[in-house]
Amino acid sequence: MIKYIIYIFNLVGILFLSLFDEPVFVTLNAPEEANAGSSIVVDVQINKANIKGFARYTQLLPVGYTAEPVSIPTGDFTFKDQKIIVGWLSLPKDCVISFSYRIKIDPTAEGPLFLTGVFSYIEANERKNVESPTLSVIIRPAGYVAQNNITEQPSTEQQQQPQSQQETSFTADFDLGNIFCYRQIVREGDQFLVHLLVNTANLPRDKYAKIQEAIPAGYQATAVESNEGIFSYKDNTVKFLWMALPPQRQFVVSYRLTSLAGQMNDNIDINGSFSYIENESTKMKSIQNRNFLNDPIMALVNQQKQETQTAQQIIASNHLPTTQQAIAQNQQQTAKQTTIQQQKQQQSVQQKENKQVIEQQKQPRQQQTIIPEPETGIRFRVQIAAGHKPVNPKYYFKQFNINEPVRMEQHEGWHKYTVGAFGLYKDARDKRVEIWQTTPIRDAFVSAYNNGVRITVQEALMIANQKWVQ
Repeated sequence: MIKYIIYIFNLVGILFLSLFDEPVFVTLNAPEEANAGSSIVVDVQINKANIKGFARYTQLLPVGYTAEPVSIPTGDFTFKDQKIIVGWLSLPKDCVISFSYRIKIDPTAEGPLFLTGVFSYIEANERKNVESPTLSVIIRPAGYVAQNNITEQPSTEQQQQPQSQQETSFTADFDLGNIFCYRQIVREGDQFLVHLLVNTANLPRDKYAKIQEAIPAGYQATAVESNEGIFSYKDNTVKFLWMALPPQRQFVVSYRLTSLAGQMNDNIDINGSFSYIENESTKMKSIQNRNFLNDPIMALVNQQKQETQTAQQIIASNHLPTTQQAIAQNQQQTAKQTTIQQQKQQQSVQQKENKQVIEQQKQPRQQQTIIPEPETGIRFRVQIAAGHKPVNPKYYFKQFNINEPVRMEQHEGWHKYTVGAFGLYKDARDKRVEIWQTTPIRDAFVSAYNNGVRITVQEALMIANQKWVQ
């Protein structure tokens, strides 16, 4: 009985003392603003109280930013995959830990940079996380101070392209003269919808552009709206790729995030960038979070989208008779070529069969070689590999998650391997993207054939009177 009383007193004492334990918290200190291309020093102070053992501090940076240590008295500093990590196998005895690091700012960055540090530790065999208050550092474009002291005159191009009163009313809170990309994340039940607003300003339409977002592990991403771009998701990275920018100056793309574990956090950290070509050089903007879906700018976005769809419908209707005539002429020409080629193929096949029968009688059975089947008209395939030495495609490509028939052909001294046979270039394009996403083959591309003879994709599109699609 006495033992139980002592035990109860001890338990009450521990609970009483715990009320006076200092809380664990993290604070950051950094300049309020900085110029793009410069650097800032972040000072971190962690009040760890009586925490012992393993712990680490992490902070995510947007794509284009880098970090290096300045003063790390204890712990090990690393920077990898846009993540700053300071780790301790055993925390020091001091209740307060202080250290600092330098962040090098993306030269093309503009707008707010949000900094949040997370201190993770083990207590009672349970992992706990403590976040610092978020700091906002305003990143000014290069030359901002000098420009502030000069009243700029509008350029000739700006004078020739005045902004309409309607567009001005739509975009009072957005500077359409500067290129930007903003992100708004909306939670819908057990999923996140990520919307990205892109303003391309006066970028030429025939240039490459890309959006790349790094998302946390444990989520699956699927496209919702790609706006003529090629969507891909692999290794926790979302990409939208345009070989040529859409006609709209402002547009929105979006994707959906679904938790693989079935459990969703209240918030999600995503880092991304928008890359584009300007003055024959690649530039990049960091994507910042900002609410815009209920902003008047969306009226301008939707208006441009509707105008583009209407223009495409008009173009399609105006070219429909010409397209039908071209298809009919192509079918007649193909039929003539097919008749002649079929006769030659029949003679060639018969000669090969006779030769194979004689060789099989003289020699032991050899490894089977897969030859492309005779085809008529335009066909598009996806080339997945090429080599000087042949391999058995029936077994070799299974290790790359290719489980469908693979064709082998000899072309210009190479053994080339392709999958699929599509009448439409768009279907082959989609197959290529599927291979990028589901296999380790990153350099697959579309190849074209006319009556079984390899030609360029451009020639095939002209013969079939099809349009190139991204």
